[in-house]
Order: sequence, then C-alpha cells, then structure tokens
Amino acid sequence: MPRLHVLIIFLVISAQALRPSTAVSTGPYKDDLVKLENFLARQFDPAVGLVQESPDLSINRTYWLLSDNLIAGHVLGNHSDIALRINATLQKFGILTDGLHEALFGGVIQLPPYTPVVKIVQNSSFVVKVEQRNNQTGKLQDDWTQYADLLLYGALSEHNRKDDSDAIYYFNRARDFWNEAGLWDKPTQLDGFYTTLKLALLMYVADVLNQTLPFKEKLEQRIWMFQREDGGIRSHYLGNLTSTREANSETAGLVLLAYEYEAQVNETKSKLFQHQIRIMHMLEQELIIAAVAGAVAAICLVWILQRKQLQ
Repeated sequence: MPRLHVLIIFLVISAQALRPSTAVSTGPYKDDLVKLENFLARQFDPAVGLVQESPDLSINRTYWLLSDNLIAGHVLGNHSDIALRINATLQKFGILTDGLHEALFGGVIQLPPYTPVVKIVQNSSFVVKVEQRNNQTGKLQDDWTQYADLLLYGALSEHNRKDDSDAIYYFNRARDFWNEAGLWDKPTQLDGFYTTLKLALLMYVADVLNQTLPFKEKLEQRIWMFQREDGGIRSHYLGNLTSTREANSETAGLVLLAYEYEAQVNETKSKLFQHQIRIMHMLEQELIIAAVAGAVAAICLVWILQRKQLQ
C-alpha cells in the first residue's frame, strides 16, 4: 500500500510537469497561420511543380529548390497534394541537400560552412536555382558566427550529430544578437534591415533544443506585425518596425515550420499527460479494490474472533 501511494504521488508530479501550457503560442496566431499556409500554397505553379520565390513583381519569376521548396514540401500539411508534387519535383532534379538547409530535417553540415554558390539547374521561361555550399567553392566562410541564421543551422547540425553541448553554444550565440527589434547580426549591421525568417528559425531551434526564449512573446509580435493582407510575411524590416519589402516562400515556410514543430511537441506532451492520467486512474482503482479487500478481510477476522469467543 505505501509503495502504491508513493507511485501515485510521483505520477501526479510527472503529469503536472507534462501538462501542456495553457498559453500555447499557436493559439493567438491560429488564423494567421492558416492565411500564411494558404499564401504559400498559392505560390505553387503546377506547370513547374514548385513554389515560386515570391508573388511580388519586384522579384523575378524564380524557383528555388532549397530552401523554399524543401521546406514547403514539409509544411503544407493542409495541401498534401501540393506537398507531394513538390517532393516529386525535388526528386526529379535530384538535389535534396545544399550544405545548409538539410540541417532542418536531421542532416549534418560542414562547420564552418562553405561560402555559397548559386547554381542554375533549369533556365527556360522560368528559372530554377539552388544555392549550394560545398567544397567546389574551395572556401570556408570564416565569419559564419556573425550570421544568426548560420549559427542556428550549425546548432541544428550539432544536435543531429548528438552533440547538444555545441548545439546549445551556437544557439546561445545566435540568441545574443537579439536587441528588442530583432537579430542584430552582421548583415543587419551592414544594411540596417532585420530578417524576419531568422526570428522564426530562432523559435524553431529553441524548441528543438528545449531552450527558453525570455523574449519570445515580443519576437512573435515582430513576426506577425509584418503579415500582409494576402497572408504572406514581409521578408525584411527596419529598426523602426516598418517595412515595404516583399513576402516570399522561404519566410512563409520557416514560420510555418516553427509553429508546426511547437504544435507537435505540445501534442506529444498532451498525449503523455493523458497516458499518465490513465495510469493514475488504474492505480486509484487498484487502491480502492485493495482497500475494500482489506476492509472485508478485517470484518471477516473480527467475525471469526467473535465466533471463537462464543464457542
């Protein structure tokens, strides 16, 4: 009996620890996420089998295999037909890694990463491109730790390599670029434009590594204040929190990925919590049965003793 009581207390504490937060960040932005996914789905061109870079006229009709379509093929859960066609097109081109973005989905990359080289894989009425980082460039990017996104991809790669010590180190260095407006890394320092997708990437890596972001609420506000009427999110913004920049598929995909991962984590926690509750109920029933059995045994013992006294 005492051992059962100890086990029940332990399970109650565990269940409380596993209870999903009542303020899941996807909640306030649920409708915004639907709009964003629909925006990304509308960038799909059936004739090409890929999502285009952007619907904005300021951007040439370009289709990036990675990262745009690699990510889109993972996050268009409510448009599975499109996701399947994108993945089939990626298989057709046979380019599924670029030395960077595969880290999002379990891959390991070279650190320091190589400098990028843009490769045109198809050039007709439309252009299909990929930006690759490999030893063909012959040069490693020595200043990579001054880029928040490269640090975060490095963190993911080290996590995939089962080295969470280095992963958290790189994550913390990226997080340290936060300055209330956004991530003040080298590119932003040079041109003054903050990059929205880096905020989503920081959220994603924080969840993967189970790290906290004390400024997460403000970070999310920064992302969603730049959502347009068509559902897309502007790619860059100024320190005064204004933007007239384009919305693109890469930004949409990374924001969706960040929230999709968080939703999966919370769903897993919820399932674990329900499992713990079921175990607790089973143990409670066992306790009741044991208590009743003990009471019956006691009554029987008293009755037997009384009978013996009468005899």
